[in-house]
Order: sequence, then C-alpha cells, then structure tokens
Amino acid sequence: MEHLFTSFEEYPVAFIAEIITLLPLLTGLLFLKYTKNENKLLVAFFFLVFLRDISSNILAYSRTNNLFIYNLFSFIELIFLALLFYTNRRIASTTYRKAIIWGGLLAFLLNCLFYSTTDFSIGNFSTVRVYGLFLILIFFERVLAEMNVKNIVLYSMFWVSSGLLLYFCGTFFIFLLSDKVLSKDARPDIFRQYWYTNLIFYILFCVLASIGIWLSRYDEENRI
Repeated sequence: MEHLFTSFEEYPVAFIAEIITLLPLLTGLLFLKYTKNENKLLVAFFFLVFLRDISSNILAYSRTNNLFIYNLFSFIELIFLALLFYTNRRIASTTYRKAIIWGGLLAFLLNCLFYSTTDFSIGNFSTVRVYGLFLILIFFERVLAEMNVKNIVLYSMFWVSSGLLLYFCGTFFIFLLSDKVLSKDARPDIFRQYWYTNLIFYILFCVLASIGIWLSRYDEENRI
C-alpha cells in the first residue's frame, strides 16, 4: 500500500486537515463548562481522530500498512454517532431513541462483516455514512416536529448535524467507489484527487462542528 506512505510535502491538504482537527478540540476544551453532553462526546471524538492520525502517520513513515486503522476507526464512528444523537435530551421521542439503538446494532453488525485489514473497506465507510444520514434525517424531522427550539441557527446540534450531513453526502460516493479511486491499485493522481476531496469535506465538518460547540452556551436559553 503506497498511497498512504505519504509525507506532508506530497499531501499538504492532509497536514491542514490534521491541524484543523484541533479547532473543535480546543474550542470544546475552552468552553467545556458550557458544553452539553452530546458536544462533550464530539470533543472526545476529535481527540480520537487526532490520535488516529498520529498513529497512521507513524506507521506510514515506517512504511507499514496503516489502512486497518481507518477501517477499525469506522467502529468508533458508529458508536460516536449513536451516542451523539441518543444523548441529546432535547428530543423527547422514545421511538427516535429506539431507531438509534436498532439502527446502530444493524450498522455495527454490517461493519463487522465488511471489515478488512488490507485495503479500504467499501462496506465499512458506506455503512457509517448510511447510518449517519439516517440519524441526521430523523433528528431534523424530530426537531421540526417537536418545535422546542426558539432559533435553530443558535442551536448547537443544528451546526454539528449540518456539518455531518455535508461531510457524509460529500464523501458517500467517494467511499462507495473506494475500490477504484482509493485502493492500493488506484493511480496516484486519482487517489490524490479523491482523497483531497474527502479531506476538504472533513475540514468543513470541523469548522461547522466548532461553531456548534461554541454555540452550545446558548442551548438552554434557546429552549422553548
């Protein structure tokens, strides 16, 4: 696997993405006392992302296959998504929480079936995105149905969910076709083009998540 044996000189956008990971992490630590449980989970998630990137870089510089880290991290992403939306007490519906649990169990099972240690797993990354989009859609439906937010633009989870929606939609087909564009057999220029696209959407997610974490201070007064 040569594509991820990379230096920051060859892939500068990767360096920017790793630095941007610190933005929501530091924002969460700075405003920790204002941060709700779901946003504390978000801060913990970005900390794990930062550790993942450090670990993958260490393996890359030692010219060791680091793809298993990304595939394994998809399990953490599933757990994070389930906890992020489940712990949001603004939504009162019990059906909503049951959908999160049962959908999460199904997604976790599929992830186990698709797991690979040798190449990017189409199944792992696609499962995360389908489950994430499912949660985001039912979250927005519940927010609109229950009408318990005064100003949705000041609602922290609106920004976090919008960031996830943008990231998952923007990268869904990239990972669905990862055996062609992100595999060890893909041409370096093709790999770089699609990997950069993935990183750009990730950077947008980090920025929107940071806004959401910062706005969490207004969540209580924004409640109807």
